[in-house]
Amino acid sequence: MSTRCQIEFYEANPTDAAEPDARLYKHSDRYPKSILPMLKHIETVLKKDHRPYGPRLDDPEWAAAEFVTQFRLPSDWNAVEQRVGGEPLFDGTHKSFINRYRGNIYVTQHIHPDIEYLYRVECRPDRWVIRIFTPTYDDRHDIRGFEEVR
Repeated sequence: MSTRCQIEFYEANPTDAAEPDARLYKHSDRYPKSILPMLKHIETVLKKDHRPYGPRLDDPEWAAAEFVTQFRLPSDWNAVEQRVGGEPLFDGTHKSFINRYRGNIYVTQHIHPDIEYLYRVECRPDRWVIRIFTPTYDDRHDIRGFEEVR
């Protein structure tokens, strides 16, 4: 079974009711043990002084775009032969970073009703603050709120 999540990127010091500057939907194996290394990788990339823009650690829209660029599979990935070093990329045995972390990622405006985790990334100039939430449901299985994972 797939574990779906959403990742929200915010400018520094958002209120709990703030709308994110960018929101992504990630399908398949998005438990914290998988998603946190992905976010840490993007944080490290954006700390670097890239010309002509400089570090982009505090830019939530840039962070979301970088996440999609780094981890989304190409739209035609099923149609092309996926091999690395002669080994099939998606056979469950290739242990590369790409095999473990790439997958379906979508830009979205809404909270999806089938997520199991919500990650809120506060993009500060010096470091990111990442909070993890799980949804709470009403009797009809509609999301009514989120509880922070401690």
